[in-house]
Parts: sequence; C-alpha cells; structure tokens
Amino acid sequence: MAISTPRALPLQHMARVVQARRDRVSPDPPPLGRDQMQLYSYYRPGLVAGDYEITVEQDISATIPGSSSDHAKVQKLQVTNVRINSTRTSNTPVAEPQRFEVVVPRFTLDQTLINSYYPPDGHQDEGRILPHIVLNDPHYPWEIDAGSSTNMSGPVDGDRNLVPWVALIVFDPDDLRIPTMDEITALGIASIDDVNKQNAHGTFSMQVQDYFSDLRVPKDARVDFDKGFGKDVDLLNEVKSTTDTAQVIFPTKELFSHIFQDCEALKYLAHVRNINTTGFPDAGIEQMALYSVVVSCRTGQFDITKPSTQICHLVSIENVDVTLDGVHRWLNGDQKTGSKRIGLFSLFSWVYTALPPDPVNFVDTVENLVRKQQMFRADEAITQAMESSHEKSTDPPTAGSKASRVLLDRLKMGYTFARWRPETGEETSAINRGPLVPQQVSDPAADMPDCSNTSKEFQIVDKSTGLTDLSYSSAWQLGKTLAIADTVFSSALLRFRSSLHNLSAAETRSTMNQSTPKTALIQSLSASMQHVNQLSAQAGPPRRLQAATGAPVVVDVQSPEAKPIFMEKLAANVADKSSAGPTPFNGFNVDPANDNDWALIHDWMANKLFLADIPPHYLVPESSFLPSEGLRFFYIDDFWIDCLLDGALSVANHLDHHDDALRVEIKRRFNKYLREKVPDSGIKPQIPGYGFILRSKIVKAMPDLRITVNWLIDDPVGHKRHPVCRYTKFDDTTLICLLDRSPEELESIVLAQPPHQQRFSLGYSLTGPRPATDKHPALLGRLEFKLRKLYTKNPPAGEWKTSIAQPTMGVDAAHAKDDQTQQWFNWDTRCLQLRNMAAGINKIIQREPQAPPNQDGEYIDLVPNSCELALELNDPSYYFVIRPPKLPGKLVPQPADGSAVKPPDRVIVPRDRQLYINETADKAQDPPIKKATAPATQAVLAMARRGKSKSTMSRPAASSTASSPPPMAPHIQTKTPPFRASSRLKLLAAAAGPLQLQSQFTFATYADYKPFANPRTSDGYDPNAYLPTQNVFLYDLIFSIRKRVAASSFQLLEIQIDFPTDDAPRRPPPPEPLLRAPYSGEGGRMLSNQRFTPLLFADAGRLRVRLLPRTVADGYRFSLGDAKSAEMSFRLAQPEVASVKAGVFLPMRGSPGKPQWRGLASATVVEMYATPAGNGTVTTKVDVVKWATRDVEDVALEAAESHDISAV
Repeated sequence: MAISTPRALPLQHMARVVQARRDRVSPDPPPLGRDQMQLYSYYRPGLVAGDYEITVEQDISATIPGSSSDHAKVQKLQVTNVRINSTRTSNTPVAEPQRFEVVVPRFTLDQTLINSYYPPDGHQDEGRILPHIVLNDPHYPWEIDAGSSTNMSGPVDGDRNLVPWVALIVFDPDDLRIPTMDEITALGIASIDDVNKQNAHGTFSMQVQDYFSDLRVPKDARVDFDKGFGKDVDLLNEVKSTTDTAQVIFPTKELFSHIFQDCEALKYLAHVRNINTTGFPDAGIEQMALYSVVVSCRTGQFDITKPSTQICHLVSIENVDVTLDGVHRWLNGDQKTGSKRIGLFSLFSWVYTALPPDPVNFVDTVENLVRKQQMFRADEAITQAMESSHEKSTDPPTAGSKASRVLLDRLKMGYTFARWRPETGEETSAINRGPLVPQQVSDPAADMPDCSNTSKEFQIVDKSTGLTDLSYSSAWQLGKTLAIADTVFSSALLRFRSSLHNLSAAETRSTMNQSTPKTALIQSLSASMQHVNQLSAQAGPPRRLQAATGAPVVVDVQSPEAKPIFMEKLAANVADKSSAGPTPFNGFNVDPANDNDWALIHDWMANKLFLADIPPHYLVPESSFLPSEGLRFFYIDDFWIDCLLDGALSVANHLDHHDDALRVEIKRRFNKYLREKVPDSGIKPQIPGYGFILRSKIVKAMPDLRITVNWLIDDPVGHKRHPVCRYTKFDDTTLICLLDRSPEELESIVLAQPPHQQRFSLGYSLTGPRPATDKHPALLGRLEFKLRKLYTKNPPAGEWKTSIAQPTMGVDAAHAKDDQTQQWFNWDTRCLQLRNMAAGINKIIQREPQAPPNQDGEYIDLVPNSCELALELNDPSYYFVIRPPKLPGKLVPQPADGSAVKPPDRVIVPRDRQLYINETADKAQDPPIKKATAPATQAVLAMARRGKSKSTMSRPAASSTASSPPPMAPHIQTKTPPFRASSRLKLLAAAAGPLQLQSQFTFATYADYKPFANPRTSDGYDPNAYLPTQNVFLYDLIFSIRKRVAASSFQLLEIQIDFPTDDAPRRPPPPEPLLRAPYSGEGGRMLSNQRFTPLLFADAGRLRVRLLPRTVADGYRFSLGDAKSAEMSFRLAQPEVASVKAGVFLPMRGSPGKPQWRGLASATVVEMYATPAGNGTVTTKVDVVKWATRDVEDVALEAAESHDISAV
C-alpha cells in the first residue's frame, strides 16, 4: 500500500497490521532484512540500445463439434502480423517483421537518475578515497554495449561479469586544462574565446554533430565511432547528426592510455545493490530498492601536504576499446603531428577536495556531533557561562543583572527575540518560539480561548519582561495562511461548514415549528390526494381553506429557545458526516467516508500534527539554535499546533462569528479519532510529541542516512506501534525525526551509513614517498589493506568481523619492479590495476585457495567479480548509537489492576494527544448574540464595519447576595487590586512641602459610531454626547484620554479608570451605574498608543481598567515630555450599558431653560505620577450621560440586517 503523506510511516505500518487482521494471514516477510543487502555484478536490461525486429505468428486449431473421436475434424488457422501499409500481395500467411528501436541517451544523463555521489560537491576527504556515483536505475551502466572488440559486449567470465558503457574517473584540474588558445582552436572548441575562461570542471559545451564534424574536431582527437559501429551505417549517421548539446573533456592521450589500458577490467567497478529502504528519510516500510553503483578507477592525489582540488567525470567509454589502437600508434610514433588530446563525452561531473593523510573523517564528525548534542535552544556553552556568572556574583542584584537573569530563563525555554510592528506601525521587540521547544509545555491557562477569529487573542504579555509573546499568535496566523493557500482544503472546509450549518438550522426550525419532515410529507402525499378527492365529492357551498394559526414561526436558530436544539442537531450531524458508515472515519474503515470533504479536512489536520508544510523559519526561529554541525532534541508544543489548526479552521466561517460551535464540534470529532484505537489494529493513531534534528555535512554525503529507534519496552504482539512517526529531510544537510513516545522510554537511536552510500577507498592506508634513512631505504609508497572475511555459506548472525588478512605493501627504490603492489596500483598514474587486484583479492579471501570448488568452506568463489571487489574496497559500515542517561529503576507498563509500582520503578504514562477545547468556559451562559450582516445602504455602512452585536434578551442585574459570582470573560480578573499599594509608589526622594499635582489629561466617553464631542462646557451638556440604553445592538465604548499640554515634567506611573456597574451593594445607596455586570465582552485594547496595555479587573460595583506601560522595571516612570503620551485612548469592546435608574434634569447646550431628563453616571480616573518632590495621585470624575432611547443608526442596522430597505 503506497501512501504519500507525512504520516506515511505510521499509516503504512497500521495498514499492514489491519490487513493481517482482516485477511487472517501475516504480511509477506520482506525478502531482505533492514541490515542486509543483495549484490549483483551486473543488471542487464532485457533489451540494450539498438534496432530490433519482432515477428509474431499464431497457430489456432479447434476440433469441429459433432465429429467422432476416431475421425475428428480439426479446423486450423494461422495468423501473422502485417505491417501497416503492407505491399504483400500473396494470400499465403507470411509473417512480416516489425522493426523498432530501443533508444538510450548516449551523450547526456537525466539528473533524476542520480541518487547520490561521494564525495559530494565541495566536500573534503582523503586522497585514498575512490569516488563513486549511485544511480536510481539499476540497468543504466549496461544499457549500451561498451564496445565491439572481444569481451566488450555481452556477459563474460561465465556470465559473471559485464563491462559497463560508463566509467567514473578522477582528474586533476591540470589534466583537463588546455594551456594555449591555439590548441583550443585546433580542437574546434568554438565556445571559448579566452584561455582564462575555461570551465572549472574542465568541460567544453558543443553539439554532438559538431564533435563528429571534421571541420570542427580533428578525427584523431575524438573517439573512433566509425570503427566501433562498423557496418551499421544507419546508426552511425543517426549519432553523427544528433543536435543535442553535450559536455566534452579533452584529457591528454598519454593519460587516456593509462586509464583505459585495460577496458575490459572496468567490469569490476560497476555493480548493483538491492536493499531494504526501511529507516531512510521519506522512505516507506519494507520497500526494496535497486541501485547501480559505479566506482572510480583512479584515486585523488594522496602524496600532498595541503588540500587539492579534484574533478570527477562520469564518461562514456563506448567505442573507447577500438580507439586505443590509434592512440598507442600516436604515442609510439611521431607526436609532432596530430592532436595530443582526445575528447570524451562527460555525462555528469562534480568537484571535491582531496586532503592530506589522516584528516577529520566520518567517525570524528559523528563523535563531535554526539559530544555536543543538547536540547533545541541556544548553545549551552553560552547559557552555562551566563549561569556561572550569576552564581559567582556577590553584588546586590541590579536592574541589569535582573534583566540578564530573565534573558537567561527565556533562552533556556527556547525563546528568541524578534522585531515586531504592532498596529501603530512602530518597531518594537517581542519574544517568540516555534513548535519545537526544549522542555515539555504545560497545559494552556484556563483563560486561553479555544476558538478565535483573530490572532490577537493568542498574544500573551510576559509579566516578567513586559514583552509580548507572539508564539501562539504567529501559529494561529500561519494556520490561517496555510489554509487559504491550500484551495482544496479551504474549498472542502467551506462546503462542509455550509452544508452542516444549513442542515442543522433547517432541522432546528423544523423541530421548533413542528413542521412535517420532507420524507413524511412525500410519504403522506397519496393519502392527502385521496382526502382532497373525498372533499370534492361532497355537496355543499364552496368554502376557502384557512391557514392554521398558532405560535409565531421561529426563524433565528441563535434565539435562546432554539440555540440548545441547534447545538444538539449540529453535534449529531457533524458526528454523522465525520464517520464512515457507523464508525468514526480513520482512514482504514471498511465503509467509505460519509462525506468526502471530511476525509480531506481530516487528513489535512492530521498532517499538520506531523509538522507538514510548516516553513523552516517557524520550526527554527533562531539560526543559532541549529548550528552547521549540530544534533538537537526537542519536544513539540501541542498548543502551538492547536493554535495553527484553530487558525486554519477559522477560514470559511461566514455564519457563526461570536460562538463558532461548528469549529468546536470539528475538534471534538477529531479528538475522538485521536482517542480511539483503529479497529482491527489495536493501535491508536501515532502522533509525534518528541524528536530530534540533525544538521551536518554527513547528511549531504549520505542522504539516505539510516535511522533505527529502539524502545525500552516493546508493545504487545499484534499491537506494535511503528518506532518512528516521521523521518524526512528539510534540505541536503538537515533531517528531522519525529517520535511519539517520551524520552524516558527511549533505549537508543542508531544512525548508520546506508549500504549503497558507503565510501570506497584504496586500502586502509595509503601514503606517499618517504626519504631514505640509516635504517630504511627510500620508500616510494605504502599501501595497507584490511580485507573482510566473506561468506558463501553459513554467514554468522550480526556483524561480520573485520578481516582475515591484512596485506601491507611497500615499494622501495631498490625493488620497485619486483614489488607486488605494482601489480595492484600504479603509483605514478594513481590508476588501479583492476585485473590483478581482483584476482589477488579473490585468492586471499578463499578459506583454502588450493582446495577444489566442491570442498566445504565458508567462502568459495574462484571467479573474481565486481560484487566481491566492491565489498573489499568498501570502507567499514559505520554507525553511532545515542543513548539517553539512565534513570534509577525500571520502566514498566501500568499494572492491569491499577496498583502502584514500587520505587524506583517508573510507570509508562501513555501519551493522550487531544486538540485543546476550553471545557471550563461556560459558553451556555454567554449572552445570545445576533450578528449584523452586511447592510444594504451607505447610511449604516460605517456602523456595520465595526461588527455590532445585538442583545436579544435582557439580563437582570446580578444580586450582591448571590451564592456564586456570575460568569466572567476569561480575560477579566475577579479581584481588583488596591490603588497602587505596590512598590511603584514608594517615595523616590521626598522633598519638603506638599505635592502640587494637577491632571495632565482630558477625558471623555462616547459610543464608537458617534463622533468625539466634549460632553460638558460652561453652557451645559452636548445633546449628542450620550450613551443610548435601548439599542438592540451592542456597541464599543471609546474612552478618550488626551494630554492637555505638549510637554510636561511629570512622570506617569499608571492610570486607573473605574466604571460603576449595577451589581453594587444596596447599602449605602450605590451611584448611578454605567455598565451592567458581569462584563462579558472581548476586553479592551488601545486605539493607537501600543506603549500601554489595558488590564481589566472586576469587583462588586465596578469594572476597573488599568493602563500600564509595557515594562517590568520596578518603579518605572513614563515621561510626559514628548509626543509618545499625547494620546492614550482605549476601546472597551461591547459592554452592556445599564438602564437609567435615578434620572436627573440636565441643562443642554443650545436649549437654555429647557433641561432634559437623563441618567448621569461618573467614571473615576486616578492618575499616578512620580515628581521630583515625590509620588502622588490625581483623581478626576468624568461625567457620562445616558439616555433611555434607541439611536437611528441602531434602527438602520437592524433594518439592513433583515434587508428591509424601506425601514431605513
């Protein structure tokens, strides 16, 4: 079952378990284990490149029915294939061959065929390393015959080997660089007009037909395809007329002859590996993969003292065998005539750096990674230095040291600082972190919303720093962005929301109005027609049918009496649509999904739990958290993902703006999927909560780095979870692994080299010349091997031990010609003597080399082959194991009887992943709100844009004798702090004499849809400056705070505003209330000056708003000497204005002698200052006029909502 999704690993694993349960058979075992591989010396395709004919003949015979068995009559028919437009005239059935051609690109290589190559571009490694390239196509090296001479086409050595048509060669830059412009011109290279502009890879771009043109490239400077193709003139002409652009290199003929002196021996440098890809990044479960591997026949420079650039070329060697004769004649003859270079087609090339002996290698790199592993946060060297500095300090804490301590705490929690622009547009600082955190995150606070239509509700003011924490806010906004960008998901969500809301609303109206369901109405249609016929047959005067009268029709499903039924219908319909047949949808149901849109929504949400599509800069918000060589472990912040999903599900919400019940029900149904085991598997969905990120050049060198995760306790048989949730690469150097169990359950993590991406090298050690000494003659070179013990019978379990022989070969000046090393390696040209090496190694690794082939032994194979040589040239397969610190005691599963375990043993706590739903919020007591729709006239446009809400029922004022407080909005604190009895009011430098403080601000309160007006002047109150108490739509309250003068020497500590509410004790008589209690709006926010934060506190008889500067410094004083405090107005969202209780007659401006009856409430404003003489307060009473009326704007808004334009 192929599954392409970030959840592929657990889903494929569960699919196998479910299939085994349902089919009652075990899945087919994998042909190879995850630590095994199968090697082939070649993998020739069924048809190599070339022209073919196919002839088809079919003979059909049948016994004629009715004939006796002794004299059966047989009818025969012969069918042959005939070409289209055949000119055959004879009726005799003669098969005509159909011609076709198998085409293989000879001069270019499709880049998608490349799996990996080593060393990678720009990588550094030892000079003894033999570069190699891994191809995804196992047939590629043998798709074309390598040549036409003996043993160059077709299998050889008893079908054990086959010469490939490509070879990998290492060049020095000087090997390919053409020194003069005259030589470039002589070679017909038109793409270069300056000798200094040659390609760094040494290639020259030209069309294939130009390469074969005698007018461009001299005949003796190219491969002899004319001789190679022989009499196949059609193929030769086709090749010579190819217009494809190819890359050509021009090594010298001398180097060419050294490299290709034995073309047939290149059969030992190409082979195929069949491996199990389990544990590879983005690979599935128990999937087999075939890779072809081509190894270089030449090493890089090894006798060096500083790094040296090397160029690797995968070249075509087609017809090179027949070209060697001409090259040898030129080398042995007159070299003054003709070209001294020859052109080869380069199919792919890259550059790496060869290092002197004993450089930093794979083992050193891995050890460095493991040694510096840590949790995902700032470098521990930095945090430990800061911690040590704090511990050693004996000085009293200062503001700077406190700030440093707070910074250290935030760094340990995985936070980083970011620039942030609030609504005002100014640039400030905030703290932020992504979903990957260094420690487990506790459950969200009780006042956190579970559904929001804006990311602002998830912005948290850090009380320790005064900075805004944007983590959850950015997650919500990202979720909304991802949902909008994914048109398939957003369309499915819109359809799902609309259909369920409409269906639930229709069923609610039908229930409330006692309407006959559609199905029952259709079923009763026949009886109704019979009744009409009976009435028409009766005699009597005609009469009209009268409509039945009764209760008014319920239309609004948000009305108090209809909403409970609507919620019940909505929950039932969501449960039905999110199921597959009778069971909840889980992706493995026998029945199809009841709603295809839910399947899309479900998969989209589930993928996000696996961090799918989350941009890397959200996962790694600070680059220093993940250095270039780093291993970092992390937890996943579940609430961060919950905020992302809430932002995504807020899309397409066009019906429920205040209480998105449908969104909550979607989360409930998804939680049911997360909570229950998938039938026939016994496994709950695996959701990651822990993991690690590896960033290293190792990942680039070995892109299929294999991971194995081992857990301390195995799951029961038949209920085993997959050990890994996700394993993928972000880029060519970074991979991430997600796990679903806690770190204390972890036994080890093993990262190992993949079987097809292990290094190849010439021996264990390769050194260059050594000068002569008194005791030792001069050494021309030294080569050491550690040959592995191989098995053709009874291989041991586990790791195969190192070697059976360690041949050490040295070449001294006196015996250079006699030394065996010369037979394996040419020290001058750095080329492998492949035929001698393959035969010599084959002889050494035989258990008893002289024994006959039929004698028992552990390894008996007398035919050298590419598989054998590849295993011996492979570097050891390294792996490293990461083990967490051991804790005391054992980790045991929870006892079946629920009893406790004895310390120090620990119980496994199963992970119960659930999307956050705020069950503590008493949403049933929220005021039923009617939302305004888009108005139809410009008269109410400005008002509707503010999102007014209509209260459809009145609530009595809360009694002060109630046994429990009324429900509060989550952002309101229920206890009001005293008037600044904190350390902010301690005297700074008390001066003699009383403080002379005056209010520095003007205050006013008005409805948000009215213009600002000064409520009271010397000639009376403004008749338009009032708050209506009879409006049916709620509106925001604007509290204007403006500075009186441009500059002041005062320093502001804070401002407190008390609004009287209607829940004050009756004794003594309370003042005229301004607001109804409890306040259940969405809180307060600054209009423009984001330097202050409004905090709300509720107490009996008042609602207090505190305007505090965004800081944590004790005794902080906000200067009023500039424009930063010119305005500090805020908006109180949708309070309910209390009705007039004790009205008074007020003089009105413009109507002298005609006072009007109004309600007069007062807000108390306390300004707190720090002055050179000390600290003090200024109290101001702000009159607020109420009028028991309904504004015309409110009437117009209701008319627009009901589309009654005439009422407007």
